[in-house]
Amino acid sequence: MSKYDDSFLALVDDFSKYELVEGIMLAGSRTTANFDKDSDYDLYIYSKQEIPLEFRKKLAEKYFNYAELDNKTWEQEDQGFFKYSNIQIDIVYRDVNCLEGMLENVVIKHQASTGYTTCFWSNLINSDILYDEDGELQVLKESFDIEYPEELRRNIIAKNYPILNQIIPAYTKQIEKALKRDDVISINHRTSAFFESYFDIIFALNKTLHPGEKKLLKIVSGLEHTPENMERDIRKLFGNLYKKDFDIVNKLNEISDNLAFLLRELKMLD
Repeated sequence: MSKYDDSFLALVDDFSKYELVEGIMLAGSRTTANFDKDSDYDLYIYSKQEIPLEFRKKLAEKYFNYAELDNKTWEQEDQGFFKYSNIQIDIVYRDVNCLEGMLENVVIKHQASTGYTTCFWSNLINSDILYDEDGELQVLKESFDIEYPEELRRNIIAKNYPILNQIIPAYTKQIEKALKRDDVISINHRTSAFFESYFDIIFALNKTLHPGEKKLLKIVSGLEHTPENMERDIRKLFGNLYKKDFDIVNKLNEISDNLAFLLRELKMLD
């Protein structure tokens, strides 16, 4: 089975012929051997000027049976479903120069975020280049295809570990307050934030680029360094998250303690 159907290839061809488009990359499961006939397309359109909405509307009318255009919830995106196959496609529009600047901050300057630090780096390295007008994407990909910097590894751990449960604004302490107020929205939000930082640490510890938010337990299960009982504890937490007799904070502290033990064992924590 081909990774690309005819409609997808035709859409890419139309984008490549548009004068403002400088590069096109495909990310996600369609770049791997694990895709199936229902796998979505994650398409990235690179330019130095915004691609006009009118042009994108014409492509949507030509290729999709349903589309939602100019979604700016995260980045500038269009989503749609192909006619005939009904396969979903997410099209993300990015500025080449902005991407390079973000990558330099992380890979060269070793700046850490609270969660998802190396996602853009992973996206670039693991994407397939489908069109590259001046070879700029290929140069960018090759220049950042380097060994994971030790300083970045340590910076990610130093930024994300304390906020799990060590400092005054730590996620566990925010959750404890939310529990007293019966604020279920805050409990959910801060628990999600806890694991954003938690998994950023796990990937950094293994010098592995963060792949994004999907299938994280499955992905980290194949890594060399993971905390004891990690998957069991996480599944127990989410299986009991809203039960009155379950101590959420205690379980999160246990998860943090197991991570701390591993970090100390590997000499990544004082």
